[in-house]
This record gives sequence, structure tokens and C-alpha cells, in this order.
Amino acid sequence: MAQGKLSNYIPLSRKFFEHPFWREKRKYSKAEAWLYLIQAARYEVGETRTIVGGKTITYGRGELVASVRFLAKAFDWPHGTVDKFLDRLESEEMIYKRIDAGQTVIVICNYDQYNQMDSKVDTKSRTRKGIQ
Repeated sequence: MAQGKLSNYIPLSRKFFEHPFWREKRKYSKAEAWLYLIQAARYEVGETRTIVGGKTITYGRGELVASVRFLAKAFDWPHGTVDKFLDRLESEEMIYKRIDAGQTVIVICNYDQYNQMDSKVDTKSRTRKGIQ
């Protein structure tokens, strides 16, 4: 690996979030909740649309559509705790919220620091290591 490239990072496959360890029912810590938001945000470049409650919402890379009710269920937290957590993330400039068609879109600030786009894949070394 080139010096400086991805230094101080632990490469983590998105498949990690499909593993039974991650999916086990539990009350999330703040760190797990933050990690959840980062991994749930749209990774692909460009905008996409989804329909929520009959309304079309547009969001892009580093953004996710999520209500407090949805996050409370995902994190196993009371709604007020989710509100306070999101307010704290906003005050620390880790996220900001915007409204699209009456729905909350959470925008991860500096998303590219967490999910850099890999411009080229080293297939030779990946094959040598048996990674498919």
C-alpha cells in the first residue's frame, strides 16, 4: 500500500453490516449509531429518488432519508434520545438535516473522509490473495 494512502483507516466491507453479529437485536451505543448512519448513507455518486408516504424525495451521496421513529427502532432508543443524538451530531458539525418533500434527509458532513471512492481496483493483488 502506498504510504499515506488510507493511513489511519480500517477498510471495512459493507458486507459487515449484513453479518449476524451486526444484525443481532441490541440497544446501540452512540458509536454504533454513528457507524449506522455512515453505512446507511448513499454511497453512489449522483442523486437518486425514493418514495416515502407518496412523496418523491431526492438525495445524493452521503445522504440518507430517515425519520426519528425509524432510527429509534433501529437503535432501540427512545425518540427523545435519537433527537438529542442528532442534535449533538449537528452541533459538532458531523451532520446537518434538510427537509425534502416534508421528509428529513440526514447529510453526513465530510462523507468522503469515511467513504473514499476507489478510482481503481488492484485486481492482480486481490486475486493473488484469493479475494474475489
